[in-house]
Amino acid sequence: MERRVRKLEANLDKSQSNILNLQKKVFSNKYREQIKWSTDEIRLRKCLVKPDLKKATVLTDSTWRYVWIYLKQNRCESALYYWEQAENFYKASISLPIDARPLTLYYCYLNAVKALLKSKSISFDTKHGVSGERIKGRINIINEKIKLKEKGVLSGLSNYLKEPVPEGGEDYELKDILYNLAYIHRSFCLTFPRSTELYIPIKTPTFVQDKSRKIGWVEFELCDYFKSNTIINNLEGYSEDRFYNDKGKRVLRRNKTFKWEAPRNSPTQKSINNLYSYYEKVRPDFQYIYSPNRLWYLKRKNIRHEINRNPLVLTYAAMHRLSELARYEPKILSQHLERRSSWLISEYIDRSVDQFIDGISSEITKDEFKIAGTRN
Repeated sequence: MERRVRKLEANLDKSQSNILNLQKKVFSNKYREQIKWSTDEIRLRKCLVKPDLKKATVLTDSTWRYVWIYLKQNRCESALYYWEQAENFYKASISLPIDARPLTLYYCYLNAVKALLKSKSISFDTKHGVSGERIKGRINIINEKIKLKEKGVLSGLSNYLKEPVPEGGEDYELKDILYNLAYIHRSFCLTFPRSTELYIPIKTPTFVQDKSRKIGWVEFELCDYFKSNTIINNLEGYSEDRFYNDKGKRVLRRNKTFKWEAPRNSPTQKSINNLYSYYEKVRPDFQYIYSPNRLWYLKRKNIRHEINRNPLVLTYAAMHRLSELARYEPKILSQHLERRSSWLISEYIDRSVDQFIDGISSEITKDEFKIAGTRN
């Protein structure tokens, strides 16, 4: 009897060991292997142009002081002057009523962009680089026209982002510009309920690899509440990763890959160059929302009224038009703030500043910023 008990106990221990090994195997195959550079996992970053992919996230409630110290330590005196001016206009905006705020906020944005361009030693025309006009008729944001010009501060920003303004400029409606900003897209769709959803909510955009094939690519998980198979099946350049078909997850991947060879997580210089080249191509497909959490979105393409321009450029252009109204036609701006687009414009004025300064701060320093005291 005692021998039988010992045998049963031995078999039980063996079964438990097999279960543990199986669990480890299943868990290890739950996700594709992330790309690591030394000990650092490579993820999508806010910065578009040559981010520091290895540096840890900076935790701060405000980037104003951090960027000031960065510019001071790097002896960027001319950039520092413009950064201080930008912060002064930002502080002045806080106490102003909403119909006056666009004027000081625009000069905050103007000086912040000048600080960025000076810090990168990029020459630029000192003109604003954007103009606006209102078409006669009813008060409607569709009648507010904005022209991007090939010379000026905004053109300098566009050149830095490698999306230059063509000869003769580009013309947009204020309505279309606001439609293309992820951080107010919900407000836009509430204001104009028939609008097509332009952004797909995603989680954990990261770079993964297939070591056997020595390639890498970017992939991300869909947020649980996003259910539209039609949209997913018609995405340009992205598709569902079949690796996750039996794992209860919906993961999309970029179809194009890049060559990646990193023995013991030490990538070759060619692989590093490949990674940055790939990053530069895919990063414009994504937008983020400034918040305590990491909120990322994939922007759909070939949608009516979609504008293929960076949100920093569009935010700057929209605030310039509102600042013109605040300065030269305050009654028109007040009417906009009393009519159908009131909530949308109010949200843009209130939310764009944190979004814009966070983005410019990331480009100046190449760092990733996150609000202190939060997880995710």
